[in-house]
Amino acid sequence: MLWKQLNPSYRRLVRRGERGEAVIVNVRDDRQKGRIGDIYGWYLTIRVKFADGSTADFERYVEAALLTDGSGGSLLELAAGMIVPIRFDPEKRSRVEVDTAALASREAAQLAQQSAEAEATENVAVQRAEQDLKPLGSQPPPTLG
Repeated sequence: MLWKQLNPSYRRLVRRGERGEAVIVNVRDDRQKGRIGDIYGWYLTIRVKFADGSTADFERYVEAALLTDGSGGSLLELAAGMIVPIRFDPEKRSRVEVDTAALASREAAQLAQQSAEAEATENVAVQRAEQDLKPLGSQPPPTLG
C-alpha cells in the first residue's frame, strides 16, 4: 500500500472526485519487488486535457496489486497510448489520480467479454463437428492387410 492511500483527501478524491480520462504518455515498470507477474507497479506519466484546451502531465504510481483478477493475476500491462480513467478535483487542477477501481473493472469486463466470445466460437465449432460426426456402427470395419 502506498502512503498516499492513507491520506483522507486522497481517498475522498478517488471516491468522489469528478470522472475523466487521461492518456498514458510514458510508463516504467517497477520490478524491484516482483509481486505480481514480476511487476510491483508502474510509474506513469499521464496527460490530461482541460476544458480550455491546455494540457498538463502528471507523474503517478499505480500498484499492480490494485489491478488484479480474483486469482491474483495482473489484469493488464499498462502502456503508453492507453486511455485510463481518472478522478480529479475541478477546483484544483493538480489533484488528479488514476481511478484504479474503474480501470480494474473495465479490464475485467473486457476479459470476460473476450472469454465469452472465445467460448461462443468453440461452441460453434463443436456444433459443426457434431453435424459431420457419423453414428457409432455406421462405418465399415477397417480391412486388415
